[in-house]
Amino acid sequence: MLWIIVFTILISTIISFFLWKKIISTEKKPSPTETKEVQGKTLPLISPQHQEKVDIKAQEARLVNDIDLMLQALEHEKNPLNRHVLYRDILAQSFPKRHQDPQMRERFMNAAQAHIKEMPEIISELVDRFGSKPYFFTFSYYAIALTEAMEFDQAIEICRLALAYEAKDGLGVGFEKRIQLISQRKARMLARQAA
Repeated sequence: MLWIIVFTILISTIISFFLWKKIISTEKKPSPTETKEVQGKTLPLISPQHQEKVDIKAQEARLVNDIDLMLQALEHEKNPLNRHVLYRDILAQSFPKRHQDPQMRERFMNAAQAHIKEMPEIISELVDRFGSKPYFFTFSYYAIALTEAMEFDQAIEICRLALAYEAKDGLGVGFEKRIQLISQRKARMLARQAA
């Protein structure tokens, strides 16, 4: 009985999305880019309609859970919060598959590095808009992956960076405890090598 309700909700959501997309696509829109003359050079400007198209592509990519589409949408997305959501979804899909698929591990590692690199702007936007910072899985997931690769010092640095940002650990362990666990694992490995 529950699966019928879930299936009905899923179908109605998909139908609503495509109807909404069709309504938007039938509206007459100006060209996606306009230009502006600046110091003798013609520069392209992104119109609000083009940005709306980029937002729709990002939403479509997330709706179908397609990492390739999300990575493509990330190339064009400029809004820090939308980029954060795309990174979050890419990481959530690639992290569990990192052991089975080397390509997925590479995608995870690259996305985690890029997400952390953009974190100052993202955190600033989140605090400005919502007044607080959400839980971040990126720091925790990335520290776990680095620890698995025996890159202990880098994993500890990621945890310290999370502490500096006052980020909340999305996995609930806490970054101080995570640093302690990584340090213990590093000490055990060094002891085994010395023996």
